[in-house]
Amino acid sequence: MLSLSVVNNGNDRFPGLEDREKLSYTEATLHESMRLNPAVTIGVPHSTTCDTSVDYWTDVDRFDPHRFLDSNGKLSPKPESWLPFSAGRRVCLGESVAKPELFLAFATLLQKYRFKLPSGVITKFEEDKDTYGGLPAKYEILIEERYK
Repeated sequence: MLSLSVVNNGNDRFPGLEDREKLSYTEATLHESMRLNPAVTIGVPHSTTCDTSVDYWTDVDRFDPHRFLDSNGKLSPKPESWLPFSAGRRVCLGESVAKPELFLAFATLLQKYRFKLPSGVITKFEEDKDTYGGLPAKYEILIEERYK
């Protein structure tokens, strides 16, 4: 289960951009989520003209936010192969706005709620990765308030 490091005991305020440095695992979780399924699914499909293999990531199908953290648990510099917003001339101009907004929304949701699978439900990315247009597979989840 993902957890949010509580800032100032957490529930006295919403997470802010100044908390990004303290919440490296939260940020790494977002990076890993975008590595597996980029935030924007709309675009022109591309394909190679012949079979191609590019192996940058180890355990490519495994969800592992630690791949974006350094040995001190801090967010590592962005790897060249992490391209959820594209690169070069076609890079998304909204990346600098989207990343902080995604962080704020995600950190706030994790601060206020617990997300878990119903009892007996097991999911594996390997089985669920066959999606349409990058849209996630359907899941049943339970959402509980952390503080009442």
